[in-house]
Amino acid sequence: EDTSTSVNLESNQFMLNGVDLLDGLDAEQRFIFSSYLKGYPKQKIAIVYSNKVKTAKDRVTMVDEVIRQQIDKLKTIYGADLMKAAQRYESYRIDD
Repeated sequence: EDTSTSVNLESNQFMLNGVDLLDGLDAEQRFIFSSYLKGYPKQKIAIVYSNKVKTAKDRVTMVDEVIRQQIDKLKTIYGADLMKAAQRYESYRIDD
C-alpha cells in the first residue's frame, strides 16, 4: 500500500496517499482539474478552457461538470485511501 503524497506543479502531478488525482482524464480535463487543484477560480479556468463552448456561462458549467465528475469518481474509487491520514511509526529501544 502506497501512502505517498506529492505535488509537482511543473510536471502537473498530484499524488495524494498514492492516488493520482488526474487519473483517467484527457488533456483538456487534466488542465481543468489541475487548475482547480492549484486554486484557480472556476471562472478563470473557464476563460481559457475551450473555444468549443460558445458562451462564458456554458464554459463555467462545463468546468463545474468536469470538476464534479472527477471528485465523485475519486471518492467512489479511492475514498478510503484519500481520507487516510499519514501514519508515522516510531520504535524505541529500552536497555536494561
